[in-house]
Amino acid sequence: MTKSMLALGFKRCKSDAGVYYYHDKKTKALVIAIVYVDDVCFMSTKGSLLLNELKQKFMARWECRDLGETTEFLGVHISRDRKNQKIFIDQCEYLEKVLARFNVATNPYHKWSLTICNGCFDTSKSSKMRSKASDKRCC
Repeated sequence: MTKSMLALGFKRCKSDAGVYYYHDKKTKALVIAIVYVDDVCFMSTKGSLLLNELKQKFMARWECRDLGETTEFLGVHISRDRKNQKIFIDQCEYLEKVLARFNVATNPYHKWSLTICNGCFDTSKSSKMRSKASDKRCC
């Protein structure tokens, strides 16, 4: 994978071997790619022509498909508030599985209420992680 990313013009991040970046000196555009084994997430500004070009070149080298805007990567849920320029990440589904595995969420002998991420999980109301009021993921 490293050889392919370097051949496409990406540079490898010195502090994290799974992060690559491509900086176009003419347009000042930046594309970041996070690579973990055979999973890759490309990031840039919305509508970036450079991003689309680099993804097409990558897909020509590797058998893969473009899944569109990233909403999940490596088990981490990703959501955006574009208006306020914020990105939120959570692992609510993973947390729900861990709690269920240890019978924490459903054990009637537990007399406490657990609230995480502004109410996305409340054992006193439901075993679901998401808040029904906003139908948004955590936070």
